[in-house]
Amino acid sequence: MNGAQVEPQPIEFREAITLTESKRRYLLLGNGFSINARPSFAYPSLFRQAGLFSQDVSQLFAHHQTNDFEHVLGVLKDRLSDEAASETKRADWRRQEEEVRAGFIRSLSSVHPDSSHSMAPDERDKCVGFLEPFVGRKRPQKLLGRVYTTNYDLLLYWALAGSGRRLHCYDAHISRVEKQGIYGEWQEEKNPGLVYLHGALHLYDTRIGQIMLRYRAGHNLIDQTRRRLDEGRFPVIVSEGTSAAKAERISRSRYLDQAQGWFRRGMRDPTGVLFTYGHSLSDRDGHILREIGRGRVSAIYIGAYGGLSGNHEAVTAWAEGWWKARRANPKAPPLAIYVYDTALTSPWR
Repeated sequence: MNGAQVEPQPIEFREAITLTESKRRYLLLGNGFSINARPSFAYPSLFRQAGLFSQDVSQLFAHHQTNDFEHVLGVLKDRLSDEAASETKRADWRRQEEEVRAGFIRSLSSVHPDSSHSMAPDERDKCVGFLEPFVGRKRPQKLLGRVYTTNYDLLLYWALAGSGRRLHCYDAHISRVEKQGIYGEWQEEKNPGLVYLHGALHLYDTRIGQIMLRYRAGHNLIDQTRRRLDEGRFPVIVSEGTSAAKAERISRSRYLDQAQGWFRRGMRDPTGVLFTYGHSLSDRDGHILREIGRGRVSAIYIGAYGGLSGNHEAVTAWAEGWWKARRANPKAPPLAIYVYDTALTSPWR
């Protein structure tokens, strides 16, 4: 056994930052990070913004008593895996799958702020301050961590764009000018400080490779995204409903596959620790979370609303899996698990 197994412990966020001053800190952001800034990003709000669905799709949401797009996409993915189903049924399920995915992107675009000007300076400043312990320029080079996000929205991007010289957090998309305008072309060999694990609204696959939209005079990112959606061009995002389906989608994108590789590499850093914020520890993200057990980071600091007492079951379930994976690898160190209350720690205010 790789060291003594210690039950998950409660901790305060500031205490966790102090304890890890000599460690390389990695940060995994989930949907709660964006919801903390804009409650409209919560699933019920997104569902209300999607508009009318066909009768078949509406009945799917009603039957499963959910407003969760990812859950319904998972149901449809399971149906499509039924090899005994007729081609007529499979074609109808594929149509429903595309309708749900299109509704999700449409609603996210609808509730999203129109521009970075909607973000108050003090709001941006607070977010940058939250990120500094992970990727701040005041950190020694050897201790610079990385930010991973599963969010599709632009809030984090806008905060970083207005951070001045306080952060060392590049996304490996290098700007250049061509007939299409200004964009950022992905440089696969670059070492990113920001990784979009599930893509984002401003990431697109094109004939020249994977690009990131940039602001152009009179054409902000959301306007460009809406125009592309109207033309039937969808951003690179992972909207599938199950972990297996997400992993399969990731494997079909060079960028997403590399992004997963960067997370895997971070989790195998024996000098590192992982913080999470706004991540629900859902089985739908098992393809990400299992890398923690396979890795070599010495500790994970889980951000959960209500702290450990309000999330004991989910934390314990994942903890058992991580510990089991560590015990199976004689070279892996033991994993310490802490939980801090996100209700007491806001990245935005």
